[in-house]
Parts: sequence; structure tokens; C-alpha cells
Amino acid sequence: MATVILNTLIVRCYPGNDGGNNTYTLYEDDGVTTDYEQGRYATTGTPQLPH
Repeated sequence: MATVILNTLIVRCYPGNDGGNNTYTLYEDDGVTTDYEQGRYATTGTPQLPH
């Protein structure tokens, strides 16, 4: 369980293999309860597509 509220989140994404499609998923829940077991959470996808 979380003991400190997160006020700032820094996400650093680095390039993967050349020509590859890399996807990262940020997972968030309330950090206090077990509500995530009932599907109460959020995900944010961050696709990194080739140039």
C-alpha cells in the first residue's frame, strides 16, 4: 500500500530496436484499496512507432 501521495510522475521512454513497434503501458490504481482486483484501475498506452 502507498504511504505517500504521488504528486509528480516522470515517465522516460527510450527507443527500442530499429523498425520495431514498442508499446508501454502505465498502470494506475488508488494505491490504498484492493479495488484493482475488481478491475478498478486505469491504464494508459504509450505507443512508440518507428520514424
